[in-house]
Amino acid sequence: MFLHWQRELKGATNGDGVQPALLDFLAHVAVELAMDHRLLRDDPTLVDEFYGVVSDCDARVVAERVGEIGAVDTGGLDEVIRGFIERRFLRHYRTQAGLADAVRVVLSLADIPALPDGVLAELFVGAVELVEPGRVWEALTPGRADRDAHDESH
Repeated sequence: MFLHWQRELKGATNGDGVQPALLDFLAHVAVELAMDHRLLRDDPTLVDEFYGVVSDCDARVVAERVGEIGAVDTGGLDEVIRGFIERRFLRHYRTQAGLADAVRVVLSLADIPALPDGVLAELFVGAVELVEPGRVWEALTPGRADRDAHDESH
């Protein structure tokens, strides 16, 4: 379901000269954030519940475990987790403008030049209209994913 939405969104987006790989990545992010947007719009208490669960975790232990599992240096990850909890940025996902702002921040941190506002607006308006979180759960029922894959291939 997710990949279907991503492909549909990318195909329906003008792109305005954005490299295809970046547009594919942005379509992926837009679908993820649109799912969050729809869930938070339908139930705003999810933000506080989510941050409550995350803040109950020991950030130092999480960082150490991620380092062990991924065999990577996670120095500073515990501070990132604490900052994530403190900033509570998920509340910004309630609006389409907030979704676009979140992507602008990520792109700037990755030193990717600013994209035309029209491309971001097109992606997020399209994603919010397209994505239905409940359909993800339906697709995860036993045997459903295999049937859907078969249907898409024919």
